[in-house]
Amino acid sequence: MMNPGTPETLGVHNRTVILDFVRKHGPVSRAELSRKLDISFPSVSSNVKKLLESNYLKIAGSGDNKVGRKATLLEFNATWGYIIGSDIGRSQIRVMLSDLEGKELIYLKHDYNALDGENIVEERLLELALTAVKEAGVKPEQIKYFSLGMPGIMDPNTGKLILVPFMSSIDIDGIVKCIKSIFDAPVVVENSVNLGAIGEKWKGVAKGHRDILYLSYGVGIGSALILSGELYRGVNNAAGEVGYMVPGKSNLRSEFDEQGVLEMLVSGSTIQKDMTKIGIGQDFRSLIDGNRNKMPAVQEIIERIASHIGIMLVNAVSVINVELIVIGGRLGDLIGPYLAPYWKNLLSNHVPFPPNILISSLQEKASVLGGFAIGMRHVSDSLVAQIA
Repeated sequence: MMNPGTPETLGVHNRTVILDFVRKHGPVSRAELSRKLDISFPSVSSNVKKLLESNYLKIAGSGDNKVGRKATLLEFNATWGYIIGSDIGRSQIRVMLSDLEGKELIYLKHDYNALDGENIVEERLLELALTAVKEAGVKPEQIKYFSLGMPGIMDPNTGKLILVPFMSSIDIDGIVKCIKSIFDAPVVVENSVNLGAIGEKWKGVAKGHRDILYLSYGVGIGSALILSGELYRGVNNAAGEVGYMVPGKSNLRSEFDEQGVLEMLVSGSTIQKDMTKIGIGQDFRSLIDGNRNKMPAVQEIIERIASHIGIMLVNAVSVINVELIVIGGRLGDLIGPYLAPYWKNLLSNHVPFPPNILISSLQEKASVLGGFAIGMRHVSDSLVAQIA
């Protein structure tokens, strides 16, 4: 173990900041690295040499300086390894494979019934992951990180998902072991909605914002909070479980149920049941068509969604005072553009500092991209420490 302040520790630190800078701002020369990072040129040169030998950096060509010897430009070797981001939802499994800069190479998805049990999840997830690897032309050992997005939260004592009323019990430990039997890489399990928020902040409409409420409105209802630029989890990793909000006194109940009151009223699952009852099927797009055609039964559903979600947003913003609300999820992506003006007006009428409301630009890819964001940070932090 290296002691703080030793040459070895300083070398690891310098390689970390050099690698991070080149990844974000490359191609760059050694002289520019020395100038921008305030590291001596000899130190930059020696650490760059190690990073080139380890294939973490590569030569990108020569600079265009007019005086003196042409500078050699360096860039991050994004194909040194690859990341798999996955998201297991209540009705769909998604897998994306990217290089170490987050460039999408393969994206696959598979519809399934979450109530079919954990075996079908393991089988379909691995099938998609192996297909992605094969189609990308990479080897399993080149996967350096595997992100696994899941709904609900994981009970650390049992390894089981909790607070997921629309899914059967899934053995997270079993899925992780199954993944690691094929991919010799860290497997990190994270809440899907948290990953969606991170994805939107990294590559979506929340880029550049520091205080964000990300609402995932699909089969269920969940949210994630990014406060002061960092994901906020809460004491039990349950921050953002807005499906448990109670819209009014008449909705109070006498005992706990895993499905929250708000979810019972307007979750995508509830809405689909109501759509079936009025004879328009379960495709959420039928809501938009029915509302456009002024079907009274559809308009009642739309109004219920608008008011209950609107009340939830008012209450949430009153507590956390965010600058931006991002609406995502399968139902949110579809209905959000129609209801955002109403929700903005509702917020203006009830809170002193109403945030802006934007619709997810990443849509169903938000969670897997969030997995890439944390995966790239992990790979960048860990690989330089491996250099002798």
